[in-house]
Amino acid sequence: MGKKIFRSVQKTLLVKYMTDTGAARVRLGVLIGFAAIMIAASPGHAIQGIEEAAASISSPEDVASFFAQEFTYEMTFPDRAHSPEEIMESRTGDCEDFAILASAMLTRMGVENQVVVIKFAGLRVAHAICIWRNRGGTYDFISSQEFYRSGQKTVEAAIKKFYPDCSATAVIDPRTYAARRGSGMAGAKSYVGAGLMADLDPRRLVDL
Repeated sequence: MGKKIFRSVQKTLLVKYMTDTGAARVRLGVLIGFAAIMIAASPGHAIQGIEEAAASISSPEDVASFFAQEFTYEMTFPDRAHSPEEIMESRTGDCEDFAILASAMLTRMGVENQVVVIKFAGLRVAHAICIWRNRGGTYDFISSQEFYRSGQKTVEAAIKKFYPDCSATAVIDPRTYAARRGSGMAGAKSYVGAGLMADLDPRRLVDL
């Protein structure tokens, strides 16, 4: 069995883990841990460094294509932020992981960018994207493994176009975020949801 099969099993178990209680939840936790071990032990892609990957990609749009072809979207439990190197090695990630890795790759490609955490109105849920200004002067961004062209001339307008229910945002430093917030988006969700944006070390949205 390969990594993709074990990841599929792990994803199914995680969904059930979130709803079960008691002894069943404990057993599922053990199975999830076993699936993680098997994923790590299974043969996969040869590890490619960030510098090598960035050098082989010709445009920001291709970064999203690279993620879609080479990576698997996967939420881990417990959730935590990962460094770009960890994401490259595991070939898995959730929205914050892909935003952090996209930022690292775009920076190496000479593209100024920022990672933005988005909070949604009425929900204790947050999402992360990596956004930059293209050569035409409008904003594009990567959300998980997908590329979006907004056609908007400000970061705020670009976010509002695709996330009209956005109620708050925070710009994070991807170089230190994983180290400071080991709890990942689980922590970000609780803080943003509570309105304590300062704990996310936010900066005002800046038009690049």
